[in-house]
Formats: sequence, C-alpha cells, structure tokens
Amino acid sequence: MKLSPIFRSLSIICYLFIFLQGMIIAIPLGCFLIFGLFEAEPLTRIFIAFADVALLTLFIQTFQKKTKRALLIELIAYFFLLSPLVKILTSVPLYMFNYTLFFIPTSCFVLLYPLSLLFSFREYRQGLKVASD
Repeated sequence: MKLSPIFRSLSIICYLFIFLQGMIIAIPLGCFLIFGLFEAEPLTRIFIAFADVALLTLFIQTFQKKTKRALLIELIAYFFLLSPLVKILTSVPLYMFNYTLFFIPTSCFVLLYPLSLLFSFREYRQGLKVASD
C-alpha cells in the first residue's frame, strides 16, 4: 500500500483548513489562497500565487511516475506552500494565532507533508530496485 498519497492528501486537506483570523470571522486558508490573489497586499499576492502553483503542480504530479525531478518539485512545493503562512506569521503578532483552528491543522501539515516526502522517496527507491532486478 502506498502511503505517500495518503499522507500528502491529509496534509493538503489540513493545509486548506488552517483558519486565519479575519476582521470578523476566521477564514480557511483555502479561501485565502483564492480571494487573496485579488485582495491581499502585493507581496502576499506573490506568496499566494506560489502556493497556488504548488498545489496545482502537486495535483498534476499525483498521476505521474516518481522520478528525482518529481521528488525535487514536491520538496520545493512544500516551501512554496509554507511561504504564505510564514508571511502571515511575520506580519501579525504571534499571540493572535493561539487558537486550535490554526495550531492543529498547521501542525498536521508541517508534520504530514514531510512524511509524504519520505514515503515518496522510499517508493522511488523501491521502483529503482525493481527496475534493476
């Protein structure tokens, strides 16, 4: 059973459901990635665009064979996905993120995505062993 798609799917779901405290209500990061392209400040728009491209790339790569290039793209996508979160965390005081709808999904994403990378690497290595035998 391949574990990397399971961990990656769970991590992306957690990522999209990280709630960011808004003016009146908290909004999920998934909505912020869509509407932030039009409403956010210019630097944040760049990070949001990188995250959107990373999500699309990960979706497309789900249907492709594991290669070194694919693993590198998955690793780069992780940092692109983290970039809007880091930008938000650095622009607002940290005490504003002390709520479970931010902390738990963020922790899950930060832990599960690297695990999916680890399992992807293992699957890639096993594919090389099978091909060489």
